[in-house]
Amino acid sequence: MKKRIYLIVVMALVAIFSLTLGFVFDQNAGLVVENQRALTLLYVAKGFSVALIIMVSIYILIKKSNYGNVTLLSIATIIFQLVPLLLRLVLRGDNPSFIWALVISFSSVIVYFLVFLGLDLSNDKLKKEKESETETP
Repeated sequence: MKKRIYLIVVMALVAIFSLTLGFVFDQNAGLVVENQRALTLLYVAKGFSVALIIMVSIYILIKKSNYGNVTLLSIATIIFQLVPLLLRLVLRGDNPSFIWALVISFSSVIVYFLVFLGLDLSNDKLKKEKESETETP
């Protein structure tokens, strides 16, 4: 349980850093998103990434799963926090590239959920193997 608390503290620090970095980039002249539609897309992605880190923290506390899987899920969630930064780089300036922004958004969400489902299925498989080992004398 102590290791899980450490992971949640790290994820909280990453969430705070991610939110702070967004506000700093709003003040930086080179990374300002000027188009209103692009700004909306960026805020949706930022909200989704912060909500994701909160949901994964709750999942870590509730789910009794293999610590290795929880660590991999935490790392994947922390890496997912870079998606809004990539979107900001694509959407900055007067002529934002909405196609690249949608490709980045869609592919990152699909890859993340595939990792999540793969780890969850792996955890279920490990539980079944442990149960079968304890049942056989």
